[in-house]
Amino acid sequence: MYSRRSRRGGGFPLMLLGFQIFRTLSQSSFFPPVTLGVVAVNIAAFLRPEFSGRYRYRWIWPSIEEICINAGSVWYYKEWKRLILSPFFHLDEWHIYYNMASFLWKGISLEAHFGSGYFLYVILVFSVLSNITYCGIQYILSEFYLDTSYVWQCAAGFSGVIFALKVVTTYGMPPHTSYIMGFIPIPSRHAAWAELILISILVPRASFVGHLAGILVGVAYVKGPLKAIMDIPIAIISPARRQQFHGSGQSGYRGRERDVQRESVSPRQATANQEDDDGIQEAIRRSLRDRDSHWPPAYNPDHTEEPQELPLEEEPARTSSESHSNTDQEPSTTLEAPSSTPSDHLLRLRSARLAKLNKTKK
Repeated sequence: MYSRRSRRGGGFPLMLLGFQIFRTLSQSSFFPPVTLGVVAVNIAAFLRPEFSGRYRYRWIWPSIEEICINAGSVWYYKEWKRLILSPFFHLDEWHIYYNMASFLWKGISLEAHFGSGYFLYVILVFSVLSNITYCGIQYILSEFYLDTSYVWQCAAGFSGVIFALKVVTTYGMPPHTSYIMGFIPIPSRHAAWAELILISILVPRASFVGHLAGILVGVAYVKGPLKAIMDIPIAIISPARRQQFHGSGQSGYRGRERDVQRESVSPRQATANQEDDDGIQEAIRRSLRDRDSHWPPAYNPDHTEEPQELPLEEEPARTSSESHSNTDQEPSTTLEAPSSTPSDHLLRLRSARLAKLNKTKK
């Protein structure tokens, strides 16, 4: 169990946190109401008034011992309030400063992406699930080592939720190299695991199981079924909003980018694209009609006329008597303009030949 809250720092960490909030908001073009609300709730819970001897108000501001999370109190004594309240209480000023400073930039980026309503939903679900996972790990350790002291180890603070959000943030970004403590390079996808080990070494008092529980919740969201399960109530309430946040198998960032690209096509542009397609189809149909109009007629087996043996390019042969009698006469079987069809040309050749044959008989 944790002892009574101490105020190590003399108020300087809280002033430093206020400056950090002001600087972050001044550099951001997005105002995050949920992120600032969560920070305000954590600060108010830490600065709760002390009612010494006035226990009638104590239910409003419980002590750390009354809300810190452990499997024994939750399972054996049914103190379910610990699953909800423990993330919003901290042990000292530096504890709340580091947690809120780390949460601030993650909260702004995720709230800008998800929207304030969905981000608040994520915060509440992660707070409860990280505590349930913490109790489950405690129970497994107590059964494995046959030591019941594991189920009574108490923890409090927002760091479990922060680790879950860190996993969601890193998986939503393109893979890159992160630097732990400013000089230790690590792949961004493994940064949460590296911080888990490093914090446990540098701060032995930190809850290794609590941080591990937060990482597991984040992994379940980006890699497991947690996101799909969380989308079920949203699909019932607002199917359109579920489609908005139904992204890829990771965090939804890339799926949302694809949705934005699809939604960026305006109705006017879609109409213009449809008109272009209609014009292309009409040009194809017109070309086919032109080709059919110049195509030779199909063969008809019932046709009784004598087939023509003269080639299209050659003129009919003249008889010797006709050549002497009509030396000054222009030939009457000249080819027509290229604009005529092959069938019309054949008919004109046949008429010219019949006229010549009649003249020869006379």
